[in-house]
Amino acid sequence: MKAVVVGSEATDPVLVWSDWPDPVTAPGWVTVRVLAAGLNRNDAMNVAGRLSREAPSVIGADAAGVVVEVAAGVVGWEVGDDVVVLPSLWWGDNESYPSSRFEILGDTTPGTFAEFVSVPAENVFRTPQRLSSVEAGVLPLAGVTAWRALVTRGRLQAGQRLLVTGGSGGVATFAVQIGSAIGADVQVTTSSLSKLARAVEMGASGGVVREEGWESALLDAGLFDVVLDSSGESWPQLVESLVPGGTLVSIGRTISEQAQIPIHQLFIGQRHIMGSTMGSPREFGALLAHIDETEWVPLVDSTFGFAEPSAAFTRLDQAGRIGKVAFHAAD
Repeated sequence: MKAVVVGSEATDPVLVWSDWPDPVTAPGWVTVRVLAAGLNRNDAMNVAGRLSREAPSVIGADAAGVVVEVAAGVVGWEVGDDVVVLPSLWWGDNESYPSSRFEILGDTTPGTFAEFVSVPAENVFRTPQRLSSVEAGVLPLAGVTAWRALVTRGRLQAGQRLLVTGGSGGVATFAVQIGSAIGADVQVTTSSLSKLARAVEMGASGGVVREEGWESALLDAGLFDVVLDSSGESWPQLVESLVPGGTLVSIGRTISEQAQIPIHQLFIGQRHIMGSTMGSPREFGALLAHIDETEWVPLVDSTFGFAEPSAAFTRLDQAGRIGKVAFHAAD
């Protein structure tokens, strides 16, 4: 087969679409022909770090495709089934946090940026019928991260107010759509009026553009029950914007590695700060059931052929991107 291969040495090409050994379907596993795969920040980090495991290697966490081989003894799947792949490998039975074996598909186990990928059977789910292969292919990592952060960790309810920072990124766009579908009043922070307008199209009721003085404008917007933050920026204002007993859910550090807040904001306001990332197979199943019952679809910014990896990763970092970048298989 062919795959997007990441080199290890300075003399190697960083990304190249080239020949790679076909996956072997291990006991309890399923092999999928990949039709589409979403790019995530985790993939870019793997490329930038040139991989901590043996390289060259194949990365990629997200995928939608068609089952081509099922290991003996695996029930529930047949060749030809349309599936979407969850990249949370070996989460375990504890819903509070993943097991010590947990890893993201593509970090150590060969990933989805390839013609074929093999994964444990518990990590494949039926593709929602109303989603295209590209829409389904960009859903798993960012979608399950947004779902766990809002529903499991943040306990977001209809009628509550939700603030999503960086409202045009992958996880953020899913959070806006999920929060709106749940019945929350969703607001965003974003870098431009055009991105704010797109967030409103997705279901947000408004928001704040991050320009000089935006923190004051945020505090003028009223208090929120849940704040979903991927930036690590302006935590004093984000915590202050919470209702008493409200929750700040941290899912990333795209702007700042560290955050500081006045401690009294927590104990006087009985507020919560918690971390969240990825999600379990049970949570991904709940997300897919939610999609079956609602009308929103993943927002796809752009698509690229697997033979164009450099162009796809360049788009991932461009300021004008809104939503997910995807690979798609050749027709």
